[in-house]
Amino acid sequence: MAESSPNIPQFPCKHLRSHEMNFQNSPLDPEDQYSSGVYQCQQTHDAVGPDGEPVEREECTLDRDCFEELGT
Repeated sequence: MAESSPNIPQFPCKHLRSHEMNFQNSPLDPEDQYSSGVYQCQQTHDAVGPDGEPVEREECTLDRDCFEELGT
């Protein structure tokens, strides 16, 4: 099992979305060579979250007030 970075939650924010989520089994795998790296927030439908910060796999962390872990 691969270790996750301490800054990146093992499970992404449930509001984080990418185009790959429509057709891949592991849509947020940072090692995915076909990943577009383009994300949007399901709450704002934009590349900026409700807190005004950028929406990216590395940015949507537990430190943000809008973060909600998958399954909650």
